[in-house]
Amino acid sequence: MAKNWKDHFQQSVQQPKTIVDAVDHLMTILDGEHKLAIAAMKNDELINLHFSLGVMIRNAFGLHG
Repeated sequence: MAKNWKDHFQQSVQQPKTIVDAVDHLMTILDGEHKLAIAAMKNDELINLHFSLGVMIRNAFGLHG
């Protein structure tokens, strides 16, 4: 992912409160190439993002607990 997730979220005033807010945050972080790659994936391929993008989302949004 092009931007440093941790820095981005530390600079953010508040964590996302809704899914729409979370997606808006993600759209600012993901570069065009990654957005296109994800959009081109079939539904059953999205699980492959669990240990990469999923972990980054969990950590950035503080969803550990």
